[in-house]
Amino acid sequence: MIKFIICSDSDIPIGDIDKYGVDLLPLVVELNGVQYRAYRDISGEDFRTLLKNTKSFPKTATVSTVEIADKMRVHIENDDEVIMITMSSRGSGTFNLARLAKEQLDDEYGRELPISVVDSMSFSLAYLHPVYDAIKMVKHGNPRTQIVDFLNAAYSKQQLVFMMTDLSYLKRGGRIKPGTAIIGELLGIVPILHVHEGLIEPIGKERGTKRSINLILNIIEDRCPSKKLSRVQLLQCNRKEEAKIIENLIKERFEVDELLPMTSPEASVSAHSGMDFVGIAFIEK
Repeated sequence: MIKFIICSDSDIPIGDIDKYGVDLLPLVVELNGVQYRAYRDISGEDFRTLLKNTKSFPKTATVSTVEIADKMRVHIENDDEVIMITMSSRGSGTFNLARLAKEQLDDEYGRELPISVVDSMSFSLAYLHPVYDAIKMVKHGNPRTQIVDFLNAAYSKQQLVFMMTDLSYLKRGGRIKPGTAIIGELLGIVPILHVHEGLIEPIGKERGTKRSINLILNIIEDRCPSKKLSRVQLLQCNRKEEAKIIENLIKERFEVDELLPMTSPEASVSAHSGMDFVGIAFIEK
């Protein structure tokens, strides 16, 4: 059997953890000197409530190679193969730590173990969605190497576009290009961002919410000229009304195979994304 290990940065709905049998690695978030494990100790909603009531910025911490190796070892001892998928290596050290954990286990067992580590080069739902397809491939009997090839190809096509007025969290977390955060400080300007080569970069800006929504839809159309989308999901924080407008416009302007329920980020993503944004994860059919 092939087992998947993914991190809490994926924003996987808590019900899907058991439903799809994935092994979740909860990452550490810290606020006001207190550390929490995403999903395990605190929900995204509760973490954002803490953020509202403090002037402190949250911190995140990578897990140790020992913890990652321990997770991998459990599956190896059960004679399973492992695919561990991490968020972008350009925004986190988890990918490199996972590779190191794999190498340490190879040395420990004295052989090349059936463990693959995949860099999604993305974040949140854009990191998560190809995992669902990979799980289906396991059920169809596809081998691990083929699934890894699929994931690498899928992540090169997976898209994440979002509007976010406060870029200070991304700036402090190192997940945005230097200098980009200045755009978010301009009065009335709403930056439109996307993930490019593993980093969050600006792709446009507009004045006001209505124009920003229009720009986002135009960007999606430019990237999907067929107007056929395989999967779409919106992620929002304190922007439910705008997110619903975007969702309805997507249904009007595109042919969508699968529109997943709108969701909000968990704690480890909230620590970097902040409190005010709408994100759209999508892939062309």
